[in-house]
Amino acid sequence: MAASHFHTHMNEEIHGCRHAGLGSRVIPTFRALGINMLFMSDFHATAHPNDPGPIRLAEQKVYFDASRRHSDRDFLILPGEEPNGYLGAHYNMVFSKPVFWTMVRRAGQPSVEDIPPYGKVYHIGSLADEMEMLRQENGWVWLAHPRTKSSDGYPEPSRTASS
Repeated sequence: MAASHFHTHMNEEIHGCRHAGLGSRVIPTFRALGINMLFMSDFHATAHPNDPGPIRLAEQKVYFDASRRHSDRDFLILPGEEPNGYLGAHYNMVFSKPVFWTMVRRAGQPSVEDIPPYGKVYHIGSLADEMEMLRQENGWVWLAHPRTKSSDGYPEPSRTASS
């Protein structure tokens, strides 16, 4: 059984930030409920989502490493995100492997570059950039909470914007 859209703030817990949330402490609860695949939605308003790279990429690495560490043969954590960027509403994104990316693309900056020690890094500055990253990396994207909260009126505008 899979479950999604949890803001546990696992990354902040690892860093000992004041916004530390449930993080790894809820994993035994998910396991006890019979959930064996968990789609996280961290980096939502905390953990420097709009940093152009240095802070965000380091935090993504910690997030990916922690997700791997808390996963095993019977339980998989997919480190997703709720970026609230270019689709207009609140949406979740997840990839089948670690994908490093920023939500900032400076003038003249390539959309993809190699940055040691992370490897391929995407810089997203538009909906087209975001959709191309999702296509290239076989990412999944879905509306986080249709027609409620900050997604009122969606998904209809997202469908036309992304086609």
